[in-house]
This record gives sequence, C-alpha cells and structure tokens, in this order.
Amino acid sequence: MNYLQKKLTTKKMFNRKYFLLFFILLFFISYISSEKTIADYFSQVNVLASECFNRKNVGSCRAALAISETYQSYASSKNNYRCQTSLLALEAHIIMVVFNSSINNRLSSQALMNVKRTCNDLFLQDAESKKKER
Repeated sequence: MNYLQKKLTTKKMFNRKYFLLFFILLFFISYISSEKTIADYFSQVNVLASECFNRKNVGSCRAALAISETYQSYASSKNNYRCQTSLLALEAHIIMVVFNSSINNRLSSQALMNVKRTCNDLFLQDAESKKKER
C-alpha cells in the first residue's frame, strides 16, 4: 500500500468510529428519555410554569406549555378527563402570561396545584407501569 491508500483507509476507519459512536450515543439518549415518567415531566412543568407566572419569562412559558400539552394528550388517551381539564386550565393561564394579559398569580398557582391534585393518580399509574416493565 502506498501512502495515499493508507491515509484514505485510516480516514475511513476514523469516520466509521465516529459514526458508531454517534449511534451508541443516540441509543443511550433515547433509552434515558424513555425512562422518564409522567411525574418527572410534571416536576419540569411545575418549575417552568412557576417561573413563567412569577418572572413572566416567555421562554419558560413556552416550554411549560409544550410539556403540559403533551400531558394533556396523555391524560386524554387514559380517559382521565379531570386531569385533562386541569391541564387545559393551566395552559390557559400560561397563554395569558405569554400574551401579557393581566392575570392573578394566586389563581395561576392554584391552577398548577389543581393539576398536581387531579393528575396524581395518573402520575402514580404511570410510575407503577414503568416499574412493571423493568
């Protein structure tokens, strides 16, 4: 083999290593994200929505809205309409902050606590189903 062939062979092996490393990393990330329970997502919404209501941070509001919309769909698929309705109310409060409507922080915080109370059984069911899968 001449110098150029050796260099090309080394470059191909180098690219294959990175390609393989990329797929291993992608698999690992997808595995970790699948282990999250609905309760884990609720803790994220709780933090983001609180920041949205208290600091009027639009980025936090949008992130909280996206996550709560995912919950809302999940609650609907499980026929838990009380939870779904609470999540829709929370989303409405978040949207009002995004559009700079004057809202009462106490009512917004109450909507967040209502989600925790009405969706608690959904969170517990999801955590238990994850334990059974393991």
